[in-house]
Amino acid sequence: MTSQQQVELPGGRDARFVVMGLGRLARFALERASSCEDIALELSMWRREIGKRQHRVIIITQGALPVLLAIDKQVKSFPAPVIPEGEMVDANGAGDAFVGGFLASLMKEHRYDDDERQTYDYEAAVNAGHEAAGVVLRQRGLVVVVVVEVVAVVVVTVVHVVAVVVEVAEVVVIVLVVIVVVVVEVVVAVEAAIEVVVVVVVEVVVVIVVVVIVIAVMMVVVVAAAIAVFALINTI
Repeated sequence: MTSQQQVELPGGRDARFVVMGLGRLARFALERASSCEDIALELSMWRREIGKRQHRVIIITQGALPVLLAIDKQVKSFPAPVIPEGEMVDANGAGDAFVGGFLASLMKEHRYDDDERQTYDYEAAVNAGHEAAGVVLRQRGLVVVVVVEVVAVVVVTVVHVVAVVVEVAEVVVIVLVVIVVVVVEVVVAVEAAIEVVVVVVVEVVVVIVVVVIVIAVMMVVVVAAAIAVFALINTI
């Protein structure tokens, strides 16, 4: 659960606190506290689950201001290293880098006391966090990430566009092939129809010619017969 609240600190300085995983405790501490030190102390006094440490360890980073560490009812302050203005490049991710360096140092440098209890060198952990944050502060961060994200979006968009173009091209090719096949079939059908028509016309013409010849022959025969009959009649 995340709690976020705007707090006006002594001297007119405003601060926005985002506390993860503390829920109502964070709001309660922010309402009661009047300074960052009080906030850290209030949060560290909250009892943890049974079987774990009596109190929490609270770290508050304040940019160029000292880091506050609250533990065992005490608040310790660790000055932040001064980074020359010319070396400051990008503050994005510096807080995350601090947390990573701090936790890595705790895991690496913890020791056991005479009672076999783990002890931690919090000062060394804070210094490790500052070193990690200093590395991030001296190099470009978010811009590179944004450029990479933009390039990735462009590449993905181009890939999608190419895929769509390929799909459209495939559809166009299929349509063209279908059109060509249909045209070829139509041409073949037309040619076959023309051949049938020509054959029928030729056959009809042949039949007409034969009929005409037969009629002509019959007329000739009839005329010849008529002449023969008249000639016979005249001789009688």
